[in-house]
Amino acid sequence: MAAARLLPLLLLGWVRPGACTDPPGGGWLAGTVPEEPRCTVERADASLTYPLFLQRFAFSRPLILGGVTDNSAFRALCTREKLLAAFGPFPVRLSTANTYSYRKVDVPFQEYVEQLLKPQDPARLGSGG
Repeated sequence: MAAARLLPLLLLGWVRPGACTDPPGGGWLAGTVPEEPRCTVERADASLTYPLFLQRFAFSRPLILGGVTDNSAFRALCTREKLLAAFGPFPVRLSTANTYSYRKVDVPFQEYVEQLLKPQDPARLGSGG
């Protein structure tokens, strides 16, 4: 049971298959956040056994697991092109975090993606200040 509570501490690495021909990032614009310094958290792949995981990591330190999932089908469904085709005309409600004191605006998903959605400037506060 204790191991189950620690599982959220694990970071799962998703590896994009090399044969994929989708546009970089699934067609989404990427921000310009600089890379962090080298991560010192130990990494392991799917060959790590459960007993070894319990012995070395579960109760003492974090671990990044890589190559343990194949989410290529999900990633293919989440490309910009596919999401716009599936949900373009559907409304998206825009609001601030304080939903009780500010007005809400409904816009089509396509308008939101094509005109409003942009990578956030890392120097700008999330509050707009």
